Amino acid sequence: MKSLRFSKNNSEKDNFKRKSKNFKKIIMKRILTSLFAFALLIIMTQGNANAGGPLTGTKTIPGSYATVLAAITDLNSNGVGTGGVTFNISPGYTEIIPSGGLIINITTNQPTAGNPVVFQRGSAGANPILQSDIPGSGTITGTTLGGTGDAILWLVGTDYITFNNINFVEQYTGATQSLKMEYGILMVRASSTDGCHNVTINGCTIQQQQSNIYSSCISTANRDAAGVTTNPTTTDGRH
Repeated sequence: MKSLRFSKNNSEKDNFKRKSKNFKKIIMKRILTSLFAFALLIIMTQGNANAGGPLTGTKTIPGSYATVLAAITDLNSNGVGTGGVTFNISPGYTEIIPSGGLIINITTNQPTAGNPVVFQRGSAGANPILQSDIPGSGTITGTTLGGTGDAILWLVGTDYITFNNINFVEQYTGATQSLKMEYGILMVRASSTDGCHNVTINGCTIQQQQSNIYSSCISTANRDAAGVTTNPTTTDGRH
């Protein structure tokens, strides 16, 4: 009888051990699943910084956005939310602009005095550089003073925007006029009632290859982004 009780006790212990191991496996599986879901959420959040809503707070480039172009694309589509948005670009970061230049044309939730947009060097160090490619990113030849041309950065009816400690550099050094950039930063109208206002540029360097009177580092134009002459019909339409 004693030996039978001993066997029974051993069987109960074995069952308990098996159940304990199974329980531990279930817990570990749930923990790993939760960690994976959390990591995936972080990746998705960083990849789509505001998930379609107005941009607010502080963003990093690279980080919140892989490139300045990606940040501008999101800004143009979603606009600015409460308190505005600041894009901190890593010191020493460089990016080649698309052909024709970077274009800021915010179509909804426009910046205001209380909801401004700031692009700036994120911390101490070398200024970030936005540059054309070496073969030349120019697409339009300017032939008249203040006339149609292309730019490293376009502002289309953009208000309350600041650029701090960012360099704009044209890398093309050839002689072909059409491949040169006419403007470093160019402000044009979105419409006859929507010009650029409260644009601040601090600590920035603009380097261009143009040497004629048809180009300038920072300029405003009496036209829209398509090159059509657009005279202001209201105070808001003025630059």
